[in-house]
Amino acid sequence: MRVRGWLAGFGGVGRAFLVILSLSLFSFLWTSLFPPLLPLFSLSRSHPWGVLTALFTHADLGHLLTNLFSLAAFSLLFLLLHFPRRVEVREGLSLAFSFTLFLAGVGVNLVDFLARWLSGSPSTSCGSSGMVYAAMGMVMVSSLYNLLLFSRLSLRHPTFRLPLLLAAAPSAAVLLAFSTELLLRPSSFFSVSPSTNVQAHVLGFLYGAVIFTLMLMERPGKG
Repeated sequence: MRVRGWLAGFGGVGRAFLVILSLSLFSFLWTSLFPPLLPLFSLSRSHPWGVLTALFTHADLGHLLTNLFSLAAFSLLFLLLHFPRRVEVREGLSLAFSFTLFLAGVGVNLVDFLARWLSGSPSTSCGSSGMVYAAMGMVMVSSLYNLLLFSRLSLRHPTFRLPLLLAAAPSAAVLLAFSTELLLRPSSFFSVSPSTNVQAHVLGFLYGAVIFTLMLMERPGKG
């Protein structure tokens, strides 16, 4: 019960992860039992429905576990960054997280499909890495948002300066780590390798950051 109280307002994040987990496991089960379904569920210029189905389709168990673990880790990091907020604010941010996650995933695959269709490429792709990188983009934006907000509040309320700076410490650490990796080792940050859809990683990160920023700007309340 105490854990549930601590996580109050973050239900949207949990539900989004459970949807992705359930559909990914269901897809992996079927493609493992019936291998010809793998290219059918994947994204290619002849399978436009892959814009949706490829989000939950994975080439092998390692691919599946890597994406699910990464998504869980960045979802938990998102919760940590927004833990100091009121329940109603958490609910709004959780809804924005969930909406951005799926919108970014579909957006990445839509661009990927158009690129394959225009180029005539026969290759296929699958996986939820676009959503994973969208979550990373939202974590980075959340870190910057927290630093700006807590810094402004500390100037306005000097009495609470130390608690506010302590609350901002995780955001500062995340922003420093992400920025350092992104600027100094971009190929490592975006997991560049011969078998990786780097475009999906880059677009997912940008979509997640931009869409979530726009949703933050539209929020009527702050804090």
